[in-house]
Amino acid sequence: MCEVDIKEFAEKYRVSARRDADGTDIVAGKLGHMYEHSAVKLGVLFMPSAPRARLWSVVKARGMAAGMTVRQNGDSEGTLIFEPNDAEQARLAIKLVRIRPKRILTDEQRSVLAARLSKGALRKGTSAHITHEGVAA
Repeated sequence: MCEVDIKEFAEKYRVSARRDADGTDIVAGKLGHMYEHSAVKLGVLFMPSAPRARLWSVVKARGMAAGMTVRQNGDSEGTLIFEPNDAEQARLAIKLVRIRPKRILTDEQRSVLAARLSKGALRKGTSAHITHEGVAA
């Protein structure tokens, strides 16, 4: 087993890592986040904003079926530990807490979006021409 870095993990799976309020690096999702549990393991904290006991049961069962270990088990929240080098577990962890991957744009998609943005900016800037008297022309 090799040491794990959550920033390298985030880069590999195209997700965003950020620093949490307590100073730890996390990968945030809609239903929780991932964090460095130890030097060789990552953890998934499942903690939705509203209690969802049934959903935690499903998440826990799917994680255990994939080989994850339950570290904390509450009524409607908990923590799973997984091996970050196991691609199946890593993808499942991202899916379980609903982490959105970053989009990768082709050059063509990037130019189309840039054109669309500039067209919108031009439309906003020229929608009404104000004269010196303050009356729209």
